[in-house]
Amino acid sequence: MQLYKLLDLAVTMTEGLVLYVITLCFCRTPRFHRWISAAALPVIYMSTVIGITWFTDWGAERMFIMVALTVALIMAFYSVSICESLVTMEVFWMLLAFPESVATALASLAFNGEIMTVV
Repeated sequence: MQLYKLLDLAVTMTEGLVLYVITLCFCRTPRFHRWISAAALPVIYMSTVIGITWFTDWGAERMFIMVALTVALIMAFYSVSICESLVTMEVFWMLLAFPESVATALASLAFNGEIMTVV
């Protein structure tokens, strides 16, 4: 169980880093001081992900909550329109899904299609 929590924490921190980089690329006008806007957004995102994952049973609803929260946080910390915040959120979620699909495809090739473990 500890390994699962450690891996989940590592993935959540990676998501926060990707959100940080994407907002620096797409959102140029912060509402607050530049460092506050840049740091608070991923920290709030990561703490919400950890809270929802470890302390609630919202499995299927988590995705919708996190999409809405990401758009709301981007609009709260940066002076962007709703369209710009939606594009930023979309690119963020696409960048999160891309490495997993590539890793799964490579693992499938490496292990001859037997990458699933049945317990």
